[in-house]
Amino acid sequence: MKEIKQEDLLLKIYEEQQKMKEEILPKIYEEQKKMKEEILPKIYEEQQKMKEEILPKIYEEQQKMKEEILPKIYEEQQKMKEELLAKIAENKKELKELKEDVRNISRTVAKIEVEHGEKLQALFDGFQAQDEKKEELKKRIKICEKKIDKQGDKIYYLSSIVNKK
Repeated sequence: MKEIKQEDLLLKIYEEQQKMKEEILPKIYEEQKKMKEEILPKIYEEQQKMKEEILPKIYEEQQKMKEEILPKIYEEQQKMKEELLAKIAENKKELKELKEDVRNISRTVAKIEVEHGEKLQALFDGFQAQDEKKEELKKRIKICEKKIDKQGDKIYYLSSIVNKK
């Protein structure tokens, strides 16, 4: 029996909750709506006041920062510009020196080529002269060998005549 009573009790609690819900919820919604209608304009008004107070301060701070920072930025830009111009001038000077060095090297190489060309030509002329002299000597040696062979034959002939007697 106790269980039935508990169920009844639970049912009564549920019914009471539903009644309260039906009675209280509309009141809560209504109160929320009233509060919303009262509070939102105040919030908006406060936002506008804060905006009116803060924006000029923000703008003022921005102007101060702009006045402080812009000259520094300009100064840094000028320094960088001067450094870059100095570096460019230095690079141009170095480039000019490099071009002059390349010209001097080109002249030196051309001079060396001419000098070596002349020396090589002299060497080839010397080799050619030696080759011609060798050919001439070979011809003279052949002539001498022929003469020696003839004289050898004459000596043999004469010795054979002398030996017969």
